[in-house]
Amino acid sequence: MRFLAIMTSFAALALPATASAGLPASVKVARCDPLAHTASFDATMRSISGARQLAIKFSLLERFGGGDFKPISAPGLGVWRRSAAGARAFAFAQNVNGLRPGGEYRSRVEFRWMGDGGKALKTARRFSPDCRQTGELPNLQVKTVRLEGKALYAVEVVNVGQGPANAVDVQLAVDEAVQPIKRIASLAPGEARRLRFGGVGCSAELRASVDPMGTVRESAEDDNLRAEACSTMTP
Repeated sequence: MRFLAIMTSFAALALPATASAGLPASVKVARCDPLAHTASFDATMRSISGARQLAIKFSLLERFGGGDFKPISAPGLGVWRRSAAGARAFAFAQNVNGLRPGGEYRSRVEFRWMGDGGKALKTARRFSPDCRQTGELPNLQVKTVRLEGKALYAVEVVNVGQGPANAVDVQLAVDEAVQPIKRIASLAPGEARRLRFGGVGCSAELRASVDPMGTVRESAEDDNLRAEACSTMTP
């Protein structure tokens, strides 16, 4: 698992409480530096009636190629930061280094208002705007799937993205029979490579996929599969 380098800082604020719609908590992107691959997220909350202590917990979410945001692990994240007892407001700044080129990042923040004995009176969750990192990514596609002979198939994959791809896996399923994965060491932008698979005869469908396990970060993640009906193929 890859960890990000994390630096954190926080400050308890002595501010007068103000009226707010809903629970008074927010998070924003204080700094987003694509060149340095760093970001800073600021979370702020105010006390409510009956609260004796305030707490904030940061998580960092990451996505590539328009996919879903997923949480990532790093030292310093996922830890409850607590205010001094009786604080009327609390703020915490989470700084993150080592963000990956081409990724999008946002912070998910949990807020907790605690009463006597540390009992949670109220909780809230907020999401920051996105911080996008520059960097060129590959985009892998299956260009063609062909029948080259009896139970012999050719799969051509291409990198239509702007960045190189390494350790590119290719898989072919003949009807329901999944063939062993083959690997291409690297694909430069614009480069195509053809792989040959032996297997059983095809009666229904060929399904070829590149990067079937989703290990390569791409600019698009929804175009890695190609299916062809066996009835349309001739050697």
